[in-house]
This record gives sequence, C-alpha cells and structure tokens, in this order.
Amino acid sequence: MTTGLKADKAALQKIASEISTLTRCFNIREGLKSEDDNLPTRFYRENLKTGHVVKETDLAAMLKEYYTLRGWNKNGVPKVKPAISLYVNQTHPPFL
Repeated sequence: MTTGLKADKAALQKIASEISTLTRCFNIREGLKSEDDNLPTRFYRENLKTGHVVKETDLAAMLKEYYTLRGWNKNGVPKVKPAISLYVNQTHPPFL
C-alpha cells in the first residue's frame, strides 16, 4: 500500500479502528445514544436492490454483533478509550 506511512496493513487497520472508536466517543459525548443507531425508515418499508427489506430485529442483531466486534458494550459505548487519543498532540506518532 502506498500511504506515505511506515505501517503495514494490520497497523493501518488498527488505526482505522481507533479512529472509529474515537469518533464514537465524540458522538456519545455530544449526546448520541444507541437508539440513534438506526436506518432511514424507508429501509424498513422498501425493497433494497437485493430485493430484501430490513427488519428492525435484524438490525438489532447486526448492531449487537457490530458493537461486540468493535469492543463496545451492549449500548454501543466503547469499553476503553481509543489509543489514538494518545497520539493527538504528538509531533511524530509511533506509526509515522
């Protein structure tokens, strides 16, 4: 990969994951709740290109799995602060 960073694929994936968690922390601080993790209403009524309609129970199961994969609790709150927050004020973070 050509990114200009001295990092392999695994390191870039870790950074991306930390950015997602940091974004989530910011949004929670600003008032986001797990109830806000939803799709537009039309997704529950209209057929998607695949011919399927999303069911709210399906979305709930997908969100539960997503939260688990991200290392967040059942309400979508990160269990630990993202490590990238340690690099924000550094001139040369370790992954550069």
